[in-house]
Amino acid sequence: MCDATHFRIDYVINPYMDTGIQPDSLAVLAEHEAIERRRTSRPARIVTRMESARECPDMVYTALTGPS
Repeated sequence: MCDATHFRIDYVINPYMDTGIQPDSLAVLAEHEAIERRRTSRPARIVTRMESARECPDMVYTALTGPS
């Protein structure tokens, strides 16, 4: 799981994406931290953390792999 520091819309691949409308950075970080807390608070759950990369704005979706 990586942080959401660089999450943004840099390209359009569906009608819900618009590079002219960027997400609220503080809201993104708060939501991502809440998801991380829920996922890491369960016993026996192994979470590997990695630093996000500026050149990969949608890298946060690495958190969506595996069972929930």
